[in-house]
Amino acid sequence: MFENNQVEGDQVTREEEQQLLNKVDEFKTKDQEKKDIEDVQLAAIRVITGAKKGTSHALLYGETGIEKLEERRKRRKLVQLFKIKSQEGPAILKELLPKTTMARASLTLRTTSHTNFQRADTSKSSALNNSFIHSTIREWNDLPEVTRSTKSINQFKELITPVRQEVPDYL
Repeated sequence: MFENNQVEGDQVTREEEQQLLNKVDEFKTKDQEKKDIEDVQLAAIRVITGAKKGTSHALLYGETGIEKLEERRKRRKLVQLFKIKSQEGPAILKELLPKTTMARASLTLRTTSHTNFQRADTSKSSALNNSFIHSTIREWNDLPEVTRSTKSINQFKELITPVRQEVPDYL
């Protein structure tokens, strides 16, 4: 994958390369696997709360203050993209990101944002559409301008983390 294990003058070992590939593969979980894992979490919440099987999922999540796994996955992908964009992540991944809309625009328009990434063309392949770069860029572009333009990773995390409700005393 990497020629001569070189990335902009830095040595990349096979182990580091494999770690990068494993991290990218984390985001390629199949839909059914995601649903199965979510079902396990819901079963655990039912055990914690003593709720019956037919209890509304929204009510269970609201009562416990536990976040849906899909939302947590989405937030982690956005944080990883922020790190790559702000050069806190691996340099090799920065090269995979498309240009921002401002970088490719010849005219400055009111609708042009310098923090939006150019949307990747949709593909017939669902694997490509659901890949880390493609899916995360769609989510990134849907974020408010204030969130996308923040400079600090901690501030970014605060802006994309939902406000936690007070967990009831009986839990």
